Amino acid sequence: DKFATFFTPDATENNTPFQDMLPNYHKNLEKFQSFNYRIELIDYLLQTDTGTIRIKGEYFTRFLLHEGTWRENIGSITIDLIENGDSYLVRQLIYGQ
Repeated sequence: DKFATFFTPDATENNTPFQDMLPNYHKNLEKFQSFNYRIELIDYLLQTDTGTIRIKGEYFTRFLLHEGTWRENIGSITIDLIENGDSYLVRQLIYGQ
């Protein structure tokens, strides 16, 4: 639930409302014994008309399932951030494998 606080109420993930994705996050996190996630920044752009920052990069995940199997995912990622006080929130998240 704390993870959801990094997203705007109207945020989307691959064009699906983020709030609709939360049950999938809960279900998947229960399967993990260990989880590593990182994003390598490729480019970013400040959209001055909207105040949005668009980040483009590549993500890398590696996780250990409770059954003892390691899995990895790599893909492209685009994140749109909007200013929220002295920080930013995710408005849109687009990624692929």
